[in-house]
Amino acid sequence: MYSIGQIAMILGISTRTLRYYDEIGILIPKYIKGENGYRFYEEWQIADVKKIMKLKNAGLSLEEIKEITEKADDRRFINIIENRAKIIEKQINELKEMMANLNILKEYKEIIGTVEKTNFTVKIVEIPENTVIEKNVIINLKEVGKVVGELYEEIAKKRLVPIGNHVIKYNNTEYDPENSDISIFIPIDSNSTKNNEYKNFNGGEYISVIANSISERELAYRHLIDWINANNINAELTPIERYSMKEGKFNIEILYKIKK
Repeated sequence: MYSIGQIAMILGISTRTLRYYDEIGILIPKYIKGENGYRFYEEWQIADVKKIMKLKNAGLSLEEIKEITEKADDRRFINIIENRAKIIEKQINELKEMMANLNILKEYKEIIGTVEKTNFTVKIVEIPENTVIEKNVIINLKEVGKVVGELYEEIAKKRLVPIGNHVIKYNNTEYDPENSDISIFIPIDSNSTKNNEYKNFNGGEYISVIANSISERELAYRHLIDWINANNINAELTPIERYSMKEGKFNIEILYKIKK
Protein backbone atom coordinates (compact mmCIF):
# COMPACT_ATOMS: atom_id res chain seq x y z
CA MET A 1 0.00 0.00 0.00
CA TYR A 2 1.01 3.60 -0.56
CA SER A 3 0.20 6.65 1.55
CA ILE A 4 -1.44 9.64 -0.13
CA GLY A 5 1.88 11.50 0.02
CA GLN A 6 3.74 8.64 -1.66
CA ILE A 7 1.15 8.36 -4.45
CA ALA A 8 1.37 12.13 -5.00
CA MET A 9 5.17 12.04 -5.19
CA ILE A 10 5.21 9.03 -7.55
CA LEU A 11 2.73 10.55 -10.00
CA GLY A 12 3.65 14.22 -9.63
CA ILE A 13 0.25 15.53 -8.52
CA SER A 14 -0.77 17.27 -5.32
CA THR A 15 -2.14 15.55 -2.23
CA ARG A 16 -4.86 18.21 -2.27
CA THR A 17 -6.02 16.97 -5.68
CA LEU A 18 -6.13 13.34 -4.47
CA ARG A 19 -8.23 14.36 -1.47
CA TYR A 20 -10.62 16.19 -3.78
CA TYR A 21 -10.93 13.14 -6.03
CA ASP A 22 -11.85 11.14 -2.93
CA GLU A 23 -14.42 13.77 -1.90
CA ILE A 24 -16.25 13.71 -5.24
CA GLY A 25 -16.02 9.93 -5.61
CA ILE A 26 -13.70 9.68 -8.62
CA LEU A 27 -10.87 7.94 -6.76
CA ILE A 28 -11.60 6.52 -3.32
CA PRO A 29 -8.62 5.28 -1.28
CA LYS A 30 -8.68 1.58 -0.56
CA TYR A 31 -8.08 2.09 3.16
CA ILE A 32 -8.59 4.99 5.59
CA LYS A 33 -6.82 4.70 8.92
CA GLY A 34 -7.57 6.24 12.30
CA GLU A 35 -9.36 9.35 13.44
CA ASN A 36 -7.12 11.55 11.29
CA GLY A 37 -8.33 9.76 8.17
CA TYR A 38 -4.93 8.82 6.73
CA ARG A 39 -5.53 7.59 3.18
CA PHE A 40 -3.80 4.55 1.69
CA TYR A 41 -3.97 3.25 -1.89
CA GLU A 42 -3.38 -0.14 -3.48
CA GLU A 43 -0.84 -0.60 -6.28
CA TRP A 44 -3.52 -1.05 -8.95
CA GLN A 45 -4.95 2.39 -8.12
CA ILE A 46 -1.85 4.01 -9.65
CA ALA A 47 -3.25 3.03 -13.06
CA ASP A 48 -6.60 4.61 -12.10
CA VAL A 49 -4.90 7.88 -11.20
CA LYS A 50 -2.97 7.89 -14.49
CA LYS A 51 -6.22 7.30 -16.38
CA ILE A 52 -7.90 10.23 -14.62
CA MET A 53 -4.91 12.48 -15.29
CA LYS A 54 -4.86 11.53 -18.97
CA LEU A 55 -8.57 12.22 -19.41
CA LYS A 56 -8.28 15.50 -17.51
CA ASN A 57 -5.37 16.62 -19.69
CA ALA A 58 -7.58 15.92 -22.68
CA GLY A 59 -10.00 18.55 -21.40
CA LEU A 60 -12.76 16.34 -20.04
CA SER A 61 -14.67 17.64 -17.04
CA LEU A 62 -14.55 15.79 -13.73
CA GLU A 63 -18.22 14.91 -14.19
CA GLU A 64 -17.43 13.25 -17.54
CA ILE A 65 -14.43 11.45 -16.06
CA LYS A 66 -16.56 10.16 -13.20
CA GLU A 67 -19.13 8.84 -15.67
CA ILE A 68 -16.43 7.05 -17.67
CA THR A 69 -14.81 5.51 -14.58
CA GLU A 70 -18.14 4.39 -13.10
CA LYS A 71 -19.63 2.87 -16.26
CA ALA A 72 -17.88 0.44 -18.60
CA ASP A 73 -19.69 1.85 -21.66
CA ASP A 74 -17.40 2.07 -24.69
CA ARG A 75 -20.04 3.80 -26.84
CA ARG A 76 -20.53 6.52 -24.25
CA PHE A 77 -16.75 6.84 -23.90
CA ILE A 78 -16.41 7.37 -27.66
CA ASN A 79 -19.28 9.89 -27.75
CA ILE A 80 -17.70 11.95 -24.99
CA ILE A 81 -14.35 12.01 -26.79
CA GLU A 82 -15.92 12.95 -30.13
CA ASN A 83 -17.88 15.81 -28.55
CA ARG A 84 -14.74 17.12 -26.90
CA ALA A 85 -12.91 17.02 -30.26
CA LYS A 86 -15.60 19.22 -31.83
CA ILE A 87 -15.27 21.79 -29.04
CA ILE A 88 -11.50 21.87 -29.40
CA GLU A 89 -11.74 22.34 -33.17
CA LYS A 90 -13.75 25.51 -32.55
CA GLN A 91 -11.20 26.84 -30.08
CA ILE A 92 -8.07 25.63 -31.87
CA ASN A 93 -6.02 28.79 -31.27
CA GLU A 94 -6.46 28.57 -27.50
CA LEU A 95 -6.53 24.82 -27.08
CA LYS A 96 -3.64 23.47 -29.18
CA GLU A 97 -2.09 21.71 -26.24
CA MET A 98 -5.42 20.10 -25.41
CA MET A 99 -5.79 18.82 -28.99
CA ALA A 100 -2.36 17.22 -28.76
CA ASN A 101 -3.52 15.34 -25.68
CA LEU A 102 -6.80 14.29 -27.31
CA ASN A 103 -5.42 11.00 -28.64
CA ILE A 104 -7.41 9.02 -26.12
CA LEU A 105 -8.98 6.47 -28.46
CA LYS A 106 -5.59 5.23 -29.73
CA GLU A 107 -4.09 5.26 -26.25
CA TYR A 108 -7.01 3.66 -24.40
CA LYS A 109 -5.04 0.51 -23.57
CA GLU A 110 -2.26 2.62 -22.11
CA ILE A 111 -4.75 4.51 -19.92
CA ILE A 112 -6.21 1.39 -18.32
CA GLY A 113 -3.00 -0.65 -18.33
CA THR A 114 -0.76 -1.42 -15.39
CA VAL A 115 2.29 0.63 -14.54
CA GLU A 116 5.40 -0.59 -16.30
CA LYS A 117 8.11 -2.02 -14.08
CA THR A 118 11.69 -0.91 -14.67
CA ASN A 119 14.81 -2.15 -12.93
CA PHE A 120 16.59 0.36 -10.72
CA THR A 121 19.54 -0.13 -8.39
CA VAL A 122 18.94 1.03 -4.83
CA LYS A 123 22.02 1.99 -2.83
CA ILE A 124 22.78 3.33 0.62
CA VAL A 125 25.16 6.25 0.22
CA GLU A 126 27.00 8.52 2.64
CA ILE A 127 26.73 12.23 1.86
CA PRO A 128 29.26 14.40 3.68
CA GLU A 129 28.39 17.69 5.30
CA ASN A 130 29.20 20.55 2.96
CA THR A 131 28.71 24.27 2.46
CA VAL A 132 25.91 25.30 0.10
CA ILE A 133 24.47 28.41 -1.46
CA GLU A 134 20.74 28.08 -0.93
CA LYS A 135 17.39 29.66 -1.69
CA ASN A 136 14.09 28.69 -0.05
CA VAL A 137 11.07 29.20 -2.28
CA ILE A 138 7.45 28.24 -2.82
CA ILE A 139 7.38 27.72 -6.55
CA ASN A 140 5.97 25.88 -9.55
CA LEU A 141 8.50 23.11 -10.20
CA LYS A 142 8.58 24.11 -13.87
CA GLU A 143 10.29 27.36 -12.80
CA VAL A 144 13.13 25.77 -10.81
CA GLY A 145 15.59 26.43 -13.63
CA LYS A 146 15.22 30.18 -13.17
CA VAL A 147 16.21 29.97 -9.49
CA VAL A 148 19.13 27.67 -10.30
CA GLY A 149 20.34 30.24 -12.83
CA GLU A 150 20.13 32.99 -10.22
CA LEU A 151 22.22 30.92 -7.81
CA TYR A 152 24.91 30.34 -10.45
CA GLU A 153 24.93 34.08 -11.17
CA GLU A 154 25.57 34.75 -7.47
CA ILE A 155 28.32 32.10 -7.47
CA ALA A 156 30.04 33.83 -10.40
CA LYS A 157 29.56 37.32 -8.97
CA LYS A 158 31.08 36.40 -5.60
CA ARG A 159 33.74 34.19 -7.16
CA LEU A 160 32.64 31.08 -5.32
CA VAL A 161 33.63 27.60 -6.48
CA PRO A 162 30.78 25.12 -7.11
CA ILE A 163 31.65 21.50 -6.31
CA GLY A 164 28.46 19.84 -7.48
CA ASN A 165 25.22 20.29 -9.40
CA HIS A 166 22.02 21.75 -7.99
CA VAL A 167 19.90 19.93 -5.42
CA ILE A 168 16.21 20.22 -4.57
CA LYS A 169 15.08 19.50 -1.01
CA TYR A 170 11.36 19.11 -0.39
CA ASN A 171 10.31 20.77 2.87
CA ASN A 172 6.74 19.51 3.11
CA THR A 173 5.02 16.14 2.76
CA GLU A 174 2.05 17.96 1.17
CA TYR A 175 3.42 17.59 -2.36
CA ASP A 176 2.09 20.14 -4.85
CA PRO A 177 4.08 20.60 -8.09
CA GLU A 178 2.52 24.02 -8.72
CA ASN A 179 3.21 25.40 -5.22
CA SER A 180 6.14 23.42 -3.88
CA ASP A 181 7.83 24.42 -0.64
CA ILE A 182 11.42 23.57 -1.51
CA SER A 183 15.01 24.54 -0.89
CA ILE A 184 17.26 24.79 -3.95
CA PHE A 185 20.97 24.70 -3.28
CA ILE A 186 24.35 24.19 -4.92
CA PRO A 187 27.36 22.80 -3.00
CA ILE A 188 30.33 25.17 -2.94
CA ASP A 189 33.94 24.96 -1.80
CA SER A 190 34.03 26.32 1.74
CA ASN A 191 37.53 27.65 1.08
CA SER A 192 36.07 30.07 -1.48
CA THR A 193 33.80 31.74 1.09
CA LYS A 194 35.01 34.50 3.37
CA ASN A 195 32.64 35.22 6.25
CA ASN A 196 30.89 31.88 6.81
CA GLU A 197 27.80 33.49 5.32
CA TYR A 198 26.53 30.29 3.74
CA LYS A 199 24.71 27.37 5.31
CA ASN A 200 25.99 23.88 5.94
CA PHE A 201 24.11 20.95 4.49
CA ASN A 202 23.88 18.22 7.11
CA GLY A 203 25.11 14.98 5.63
CA GLY A 204 24.32 11.44 6.64
CA GLU A 205 23.21 8.10 5.26
CA TYR A 206 20.73 8.21 2.41
CA ILE A 207 18.86 5.62 0.39
CA SER A 208 19.48 6.40 -3.26
CA VAL A 209 18.17 5.54 -6.70
CA ILE A 210 19.00 7.21 -10.02
CA ALA A 211 16.52 8.05 -12.78
CA ASN A 212 18.32 8.39 -16.10
CA SER A 213 15.81 10.92 -17.44
CA ILE A 214 12.91 13.10 -16.34
CA SER A 215 10.52 10.53 -17.82
CA GLU A 216 11.90 7.83 -15.47
CA ARG A 217 11.32 9.95 -12.36
CA GLU A 218 7.90 8.45 -11.61
CA LEU A 219 9.08 4.84 -11.79
CA ALA A 220 12.23 5.63 -9.82
CA TYR A 221 10.21 7.13 -6.97
CA ARG A 222 7.89 4.16 -6.94
CA HIS A 223 10.76 1.66 -6.93
CA LEU A 224 12.54 3.47 -4.10
CA ILE A 225 9.42 3.83 -1.94
CA ASP A 226 8.62 0.13 -2.48
CA TRP A 227 12.18 -0.77 -1.45
CA ILE A 228 12.01 1.37 1.71
CA ASN A 229 8.67 -0.15 2.71
CA ALA A 230 9.76 -3.72 1.94
CA ASN A 231 12.91 -3.36 4.06
CA ASN A 232 11.22 -1.50 6.92
CA ILE A 233 13.66 1.40 6.68
CA ASN A 234 13.02 4.30 9.04
CA ALA A 235 13.50 7.15 6.58
CA GLU A 236 12.49 10.78 6.50
CA LEU A 237 9.28 11.45 4.60
CA THR A 238 10.64 14.27 2.43
CA PRO A 239 13.21 13.48 -0.27
CA ILE A 240 15.97 15.41 -1.94
CA GLU A 241 16.84 15.28 -5.63
CA ARG A 242 20.40 15.74 -6.95
CA TYR A 243 20.67 16.67 -10.61
CA SER A 244 23.50 16.01 -13.05
CA MET A 245 23.89 16.17 -16.82
CA LYS A 246 24.61 13.19 -19.06
CA GLU A 247 24.49 13.40 -22.83
CA GLY A 248 22.46 16.59 -22.64
CA LYS A 249 19.85 15.10 -20.29
CA PHE A 250 19.27 15.53 -16.60
CA ASN A 251 19.94 12.51 -14.40
CA ILE A 252 18.05 12.65 -11.13
CA GLU A 253 19.34 10.97 -7.99
CA ILE A 254 16.45 10.60 -5.55
CA LEU A 255 17.44 10.29 -1.91
CA TYR A 256 15.64 9.69 1.38
CA LYS A 257 17.65 10.26 4.54
CA ILE A 258 17.82 7.37 7.01
CA LYS A 259 16.71 8.39 10.49
CA LYS A 260 19.07 7.57 13.32
